[in-house]
Amino acid sequence: VDASDTSANPNGTSKKVTNEQIIQTTKVNITSANFSSMDDTGSAGTFFQLLPSSGTGFFYVIIAVNINTLVTSPPSNNTNLFIGYDSSQITDYVIQAFRFNNNVSSRSYNIAPNPRNASGDHLGVISSKPLIVYANQNFNGNISADFYVTYRKCSIV
Repeated sequence: VDASDTSANPNGTSKKVTNEQIIQTTKVNITSANFSSMDDTGSAGTFFQLLPSSGTGFFYVIIAVNINTLVTSPPSNNTNLFIGYDSSQITDYVIQAFRFNNNVSSRSYNIAPNPRNASGDHLGVISSKPLIVYANQNFNGNISADFYVTYRKCSIV
């Protein structure tokens, strides 16, 4: 409702609403084949997009990532999972899950960004990059997961 409408039109006026500044959640499924080919080489097929690039003048504030795994054979090779903007970086990232799902059955994780970590890029650069998930090596075992990324799209002022 436009409280400032003074047009006296019985239909009122309308305003365009965009998703900037709104907290939202996006769900992405990562298959077992995806997990078994994840690594930090930066090559295509070794990382998977969670959010598209935010676009010029915008960036994402990642609030939390919920991961629900389905495991038929648990991974056992102590693989670290990363969420960030550069799949060749294991030092600059938004979130790290150390030894992700190692030797455990299906479960849910709620992971928040660590404020001490660096994303590796300044805001002008990350606005042109997608948010991706990758690992320091390929996962063994048979694991798939739904990633629920809760974020806020903000404008660079």
